[in-house]
Amino acid sequence: MPVLVYNINKYEFANLKISGKTPWNFNVRFMLSKNNSLLASAINKAIDTISEKQKQEIYRKWVHVTYQKGYSLKEVFGIIVVSALIMLGLIFWIRILKKDINNRKELEKELQKLSIIDSLTGIFNRYKIDSALKQQIAYSKRSNTPLSIIFFDIDHFKRINDTYGHQAGDEILKKLTVLIKEHLREYDIFGRWGGEEFIIILPDTSVKQAVKVAQKLKSIIEKNKFKYIDKLTCSFGVTELKPEDNSDSFLTRVDSLMYEAKKRGRNKIISDLNA
Repeated sequence: MPVLVYNINKYEFANLKISGKTPWNFNVRFMLSKNNSLLASAINKAIDTISEKQKQEIYRKWVHVTYQKGYSLKEVFGIIVVSALIMLGLIFWIRILKKDINNRKELEKELQKLSIIDSLTGIFNRYKIDSALKQQIAYSKRSNTPLSIIFFDIDHFKRINDTYGHQAGDEILKKLTVLIKEHLREYDIFGRWGGEEFIIILPDTSVKQAVKVAQKLKSIIEKNKFKYIDKLTCSFGVTELKPEDNSDSFLTRVDSLMYEAKKRGRNKIISDLNA
């Protein structure tokens, strides 16, 4: 051992380590010539005067060894198993976290949808229509393009509910919604204003063009067969945005035109052109 340590230090074997020791012991001896018998006797006497404790101190002074133990296959396997379990746990936790995030996103989407969609008919609700109308008015004034709206109401809808029940009324509202949507442009904005009242925002559309749209819808509704009733009619108000309009004045005017259509016998279209 002293020889190994000496040479490791002398030649700076930085990548050489002592990792253990063998079960064999080799006693250290001094070899002297026969002519040095007196010296041998003196050395033996000197050695005999050194206690075991002193020998250990001398040994530790000159031999500094740090043992580095390796790992057994059992220990390595144990480390691998523990690491694998930790990784599986992390993967499982990440999947749960990801699923929770996706659920939250879906919930947010659903809540957002509920905030702008009418639950019965599946079209925009009043809140969304009001917001969209303000945006379209701002765009129309900024781009100097026409903007028109159609406001219509089902004639004698209360009589339908009273006669056939609210479930029948709901079915008629849903079928009417589908029918109208099929005959609108992709960028037209259709919504339920409340009860049996509906509104259609027509971007880049003059009042003359909007009246033609209302006439087409009026004819389609009249010719269509609805459950429970023989015939369904609606009253329409149609108007175009004016330079001085805001959303309130725009809606007030079209609402008045629709009620004028009801006063004149229902199933009519009243616009800025024939008010």
